[in-house]
Amino acid sequence: LGATSGDTGSAAIDACKKFESIKSFILIPDGNMSDYLDSLKLIKDFHVETILPGHGDPIDEPYDEIDAIIEHRLKREMKVIHQLEDCQPIDIDSLVPKVYDDVNALLHPIAKFSLEAHLIRLIENNLATFDGQKYSLVE
Repeated sequence: LGATSGDTGSAAIDACKKFESIKSFILIPDGNMSDYLDSLKLIKDFHVETILPGHGDPIDEPYDEIDAIIEHRLKREMKVIHQLEDCQPIDIDSLVPKVYDDVNALLHPIAKFSLEAHLIRLIENNLATFDGQKYSLVE
């Protein structure tokens, strides 16, 4: 599941379909992790039997899939926080392999987009700061 826009989003989704390790990703600048998570939670307020994604097979257990995606994103966000605790201040390029150490390094350029979305969410929630080059946790 990807939150993207335009042809870039479609191309990214197509490129990632063959990798089972990719569950979801957010592309910046249009992707917003908070909006994405909120929209997933909102879907659960409706009676949905199947989700028909723009790419890939129908999702016949939509609530299970939504819960799994939310859990995955929040676990990844906790990993970002833990890495910031250990390595702050740190630039995003140095942070990617630490946060996505469980993802094939070939996918790190795509993972960087989701990482940036997580970092923006942490900044929006007053949990992190960005000085123009490096990220840190708020003390």
